[in-house]
Amino acid sequence: MKRLRLSGLLLLILCLSLLAIPFWNDRIVRRYIDKIWLHRTNSIEKLHEFEQEYKNFECDVLFLTDSATFEIGHDEPSGEPLKPYLDFLGANPDRELWLDLKNLNESKRDVDKDQLIIESRDWKALHHFTQEGYTPPLFSGEGEVVVPSGERVTVEKAFMIRIAKETPSG
Repeated sequence: MKRLRLSGLLLLILCLSLLAIPFWNDRIVRRYIDKIWLHRTNSIEKLHEFEQEYKNFECDVLFLTDSATFEIGHDEPSGEPLKPYLDFLGANPDRELWLDLKNLNESKRDVDKDQLIIESRDWKALHHFTQEGYTPPLFSGEGEVVVPSGERVTVEKAFMIRIAKETPSG
């Protein structure tokens, strides 16, 4: 009988704990909303659909050399220009956009550097952007990133560099 009561009590505690997950999840999301990015926002419609739920967005961009323009697209250009995204940033200075430049080269577009995180598979081209003051991501497909000094480091080391930079001293 004592075991049955103990088992029932443990089951009740487990059930109550499981019921609390959505509550804690919502609190965590609200606390870190500035650090949550909606991935692959590859249409302006998707950005507007989720702009009330997310503060920051990531999209894939291709530079078209024949027309010297940027278009949204992961593997192929979608025909959708980058300009509506930049207009959205201009109208919402508290928002940020993570551009995953799929075919990055030394060409660049002047936009507010504090609103962008630039990612690319080409770490040599990415180094040019970090030297210009753009923020690099904390990961890459190769498990290494280029930090502003130009050094290739592991994701873990880049994370520690970023944390040390953002932590107030004293």
